[in-house]
Amino acid sequence: MTNDVAGRKSRAVRRLLGSDSPGDLAAVVGLFAVFLVLDRLTKQLASLSEFSLRQPVLSVSAFQQRPLLVGGLLVCGAIGLHVGWQRVMTSWIVLDHGKELRLLTAPLIVYLAWQSSLYSYNFVLGQTHLIDRVMIVLLAVLALARPAFLLPFIVQTRLIVGQFDFPFGTRATSNISGLLILALLALSAGHVLHMATGRVSTSAIVLLLSAAISSHFYLPGKSKIALDWLGLSDISDLPLSSYTAGWQGHSDGSWSRSMSELTQAGGKVVLGATLLLELGALPAVVNYRLLRIWLPLAISFHIVVFAMTGFWFLPWILLELGLLLLLVRPPLRQWLSQNNTPARGLFAFLSVFLAGSTLFHPQGLAWIDAPVSYGYRIEGVGENGQRYSVNPDSFGYLGQELTFFRLRMTPEDPLSGGYGALPDGSELASLQQIQSFADLDRLQADNVNPSSAATRERSIAFLESFLAYANRGEQPFPSGLSPLPYFWASGPEQSYSFGEPLSRLEVTILTSIHHGGDPEFRRQLVLVLQMQEDGTITIEGDT
Repeated sequence: MTNDVAGRKSRAVRRLLGSDSPGDLAAVVGLFAVFLVLDRLTKQLASLSEFSLRQPVLSVSAFQQRPLLVGGLLVCGAIGLHVGWQRVMTSWIVLDHGKELRLLTAPLIVYLAWQSSLYSYNFVLGQTHLIDRVMIVLLAVLALARPAFLLPFIVQTRLIVGQFDFPFGTRATSNISGLLILALLALSAGHVLHMATGRVSTSAIVLLLSAAISSHFYLPGKSKIALDWLGLSDISDLPLSSYTAGWQGHSDGSWSRSMSELTQAGGKVVLGATLLLELGALPAVVNYRLLRIWLPLAISFHIVVFAMTGFWFLPWILLELGLLLLLVRPPLRQWLSQNNTPARGLFAFLSVFLAGSTLFHPQGLAWIDAPVSYGYRIEGVGENGQRYSVNPDSFGYLGQELTFFRLRMTPEDPLSGGYGALPDGSELASLQQIQSFADLDRLQADNVNPSSAATRERSIAFLESFLAYANRGEQPFPSGLSPLPYFWASGPEQSYSFGEPLSRLEVTILTSIHHGGDPEFRRQLVLVLQMQEDGTITIEGDT
């Protein structure tokens, strides 16, 4: 009897492992563990204080801020090179299907290098960080040649993009480029495991990439369920809120009204399909054939979202398309099928379901769409009296914070966040009762939050820094080569292009109440910044 029980257990373990040995499964778990360690180390290295961010070379600041950590890593690297030079500096083609993995990696590296080297001048910190820009390009070239340089490239990328967390403490776009960094970390973890053990098998990297992508869909879907998103949200409000934020802002809004009317006809169907797509990312990681079906749906979803809102998730599309091309190639089926054991599928499933937020830290991306939305419109006056529309692209990378309504220019808090987002449904009923701006004003008068004063001060300081920079009459670096924005916005007139110094900024808040597909708008001048002859800036409307 004892032998029969032991035999059944042995057969169950054998079915669970499939073609894997216990050592193979241990290597998969080890890959996820190495990924976690590398992610935390690189984030720690790239987390700099304001003082460090204001220095001319970010990589030097990282060493000065954490000399023991950087020194320890350099020593470990030197020991690794001494003990196993060939393993450390191996080429991509030495790894199992390394050529295909490099083809997947190359667009991600090029995109991050573009984003990290050709962003506009950071006028808030007053630094160009030219040496860091040159370093990221050199490291990108080296990473395309040798996977050993992926890790230095990731650290340098995080150092550069991390500067845009200042002055608001976070970025509205951090999750978008962040997924590409996680993908490169997965590949780097595979290389580190090769250096440590000599294993060249890379199929588990696909499993890790799949789990990272899945978590960025599944966890927002899970958050939507907690919000009763399907029951409360009216998706027809989202295109109208996007127009208020600046999507198709140069037009009369007919595109956004058309998108709103389209979603009104089948709003619950759209909401349900979105929720199914996001939650479906969880079972898709179990088998690469399921993922092969799910990925085209995710890419199509990004395109639809862009049409409705101007959210451009190009980095995610690059990763999803690259992974899809791997999954559909017939010569790679045997390699991919290594991940089709029940044990690996269960492990990937549980890594997302139980530890997705810890491993991959995706943002929630869940909110209730409100029938009230806000946006900023900024105009500048040149030294000769010429008026300009100062659209978000004039602010470079930091213009995303303006588009996402991260700034606060009034003593009262808005009744909804960026793109009309509500954190939950507690205020939705009150907002749905608003029929006029008089109703809105009465509700907004009770929404004064003293804790927002610090955010308002940072917002005004942000605009003061921009005005001081624009008053210098310099062209931003670089000119015309900056990466595409993630939140597309425009104004009714051509954006200010730094051809003439500005002496004045006028900030108008645009408020929209959505009545079906026909929103009503109100413009209010809330702040004026004036550059004086002595270089000081006076503020009007700062009440």
